[in-house]
Amino acid sequence: MKLLPDALTRHVQILAALTLAHSAQASVSLNWKDNSSNEDGFAIERSIDGIHFQEIGRVPADVDKFTDPNATEGKTFHYRVRAFNAFGFSGYTDTISATVAALVESASETIDRTLQTVSEESEKLLFNGQLLSASSLPTTTVGSSTIQDAYQYYDSLGLHALISLGSGLGARSDSFKFTYLPIEQDCQIVVRVPFHSGGSPESACGIMVRSSLAPDSAYGAALLTANGAAQARWRPKNNDISQTRELLSSHPNTRYLKIRRRGSYCWLSASRDGYDWSPSSKVPVALGSTPLVGIFLASSGNTNSIAVLEILESTEPLLAPSLSYYRASGSQAAIGVESSQVSSTLDQATGLYKLTAQGRGFEQYHDQLNFYQWTGVGSCRIVAKIHAFVGDGTSARTGLSLRASLEPDSPIAAVTLNGYGKIETLTRAGDGAKITTLSGPELPAGCYLALERQGNTVSYQWSPNGVDWNEFGTVTLDLPPIHHVGLTLGSHDGESASLIELTGLY
Repeated sequence: MKLLPDALTRHVQILAALTLAHSAQASVSLNWKDNSSNEDGFAIERSIDGIHFQEIGRVPADVDKFTDPNATEGKTFHYRVRAFNAFGFSGYTDTISATVAALVESASETIDRTLQTVSEESEKLLFNGQLLSASSLPTTTVGSSTIQDAYQYYDSLGLHALISLGSGLGARSDSFKFTYLPIEQDCQIVVRVPFHSGGSPESACGIMVRSSLAPDSAYGAALLTANGAAQARWRPKNNDISQTRELLSSHPNTRYLKIRRRGSYCWLSASRDGYDWSPSSKVPVALGSTPLVGIFLASSGNTNSIAVLEILESTEPLLAPSLSYYRASGSQAAIGVESSQVSSTLDQATGLYKLTAQGRGFEQYHDQLNFYQWTGVGSCRIVAKIHAFVGDGTSARTGLSLRASLEPDSPIAAVTLNGYGKIETLTRAGDGAKITTLSGPELPAGCYLALERQGNTVSYQWSPNGVDWNEFGTVTLDLPPIHHVGLTLGSHDGESASLIELTGLY
């Protein structure tokens, strides 16, 4: 009988602890020195406490390595090896321990996974078997019409054109052109009416939430008549009598309409400039479980009407904002850092912007930021939903900002989500001035931020859902007529990433 010698080197070397991306499993690679000449193979044992071992695998003679494919991330394992042949076993090698590193995912990779989830959800937007998109929304004539009505979406301009010939919005029954989509939650939509021509002064266009496509269904609408009057009009429940309330008197500059649906109520308002709004008219509407929201055009007295509408702000991705005159001016800016340290990409399928940034973020006197910006003049409003944010520290921030210039020390107003998950505003009142900050409550996932400029006054706002808004301060800055406004991201001192949906810019 020839036993195995104890000359097998009693040492196992951990070659590597390798994590597998996006997997709960990892692997540990071992190797050892083979000093025996008569082994049939080697047996590998593993323990989780260093005392109780179990054999996890064998390799043939002259093989001096083994990979444990079932090591779990974040845990420590203990290994030992011994040779064997037909007559028995050698002694064990020394026991060696390996702690498998937990998966460390980069900020950019985390954002990519979130983007993939949003993309998969957007592919499920079906209505009556049709995959919906901003350029293929359902459109129909509610009620009867004497000729074929028409609808066209001009993607390059972000404008919706409607033609209608019918009896309009009646007391108990309606006949009008409606481009819409189904909604499952509360919403807020702002539209501008750059053109409206009606054969009758009572011709109306605007934004509407409706319980169904039936001519007598319940609805709430903010509308503009052909003579320039803004009205709230609603039918509280199906087959009820519609009601009307004036929002703004007849005026050629009345062009802006807003609807906010929350449960079984609608808030309807109008504006002549898109910033100063009429008091909201709160109306009850029994919308049921499957309401529809959209833009509409209603003629009156069977006269032909034409309207062009532009969506400025919307919580509904398929009724996406047109970006108005900002549409063609979006560009990447690296503030205080090299261009290689920042990136911004727009995912066409979801309409989401992915931002990454390296650097020190919002510094007291000198910023180091990613800024995807649009250039504008005068008053403006920008609104965004923060889908995801992976900051590298508590001083990392993402959100919206308005700058006097692209210099790192320029006047700035920013409303952000910080590394604590709280709202934080940052203000630099003049060139080279020190930034002042104000932090507030922790915000829920999927929160909305808004920034609005009128003259040199900037207001900060936030919302948990894009419908219920809270103002979080107003500041005065030294701003030139031309400004830069957009999405921003700043790191703590490493790399951060965020995923942002632009839901309004005008």
